[in-house]
Amino acid sequence: LARRTAHLRPTPGRIVEIVIEVLGLARGEIFDRRRGGIGPMARAVAVQVGARFGVPMSGTGDALGIHPASAARLAALALTPSARRAAEVIQERLVAELRRGER
Repeated sequence: LARRTAHLRPTPGRIVEIVIEVLGLARGEIFDRRRGGIGPMARAVAVQVGARFGVPMSGTGDALGIHPASAARLAALALTPSARRAAEVIQERLVAELRRGER
């Protein structure tokens, strides 16, 4: 039974999917561990957007295939200006999906 006051959260997997879509990544690029690559910043965006929605870092970390301690480090990472803009776009898409009843 749905309550009007219920807090809806996107699934960690959906957050990762939207990050991949918005950043225009190939599926495997978000898992890329090369220094200087897009992977670490994309993972940081996913973890930080998830935290904004109340998704546990460990849950988003699981969806990314990373250790909870790594997810915590990514949550504290300062995002670049372009990553911050991407995070805002991702957040807006997730809010729109939740309002439509999608997850």
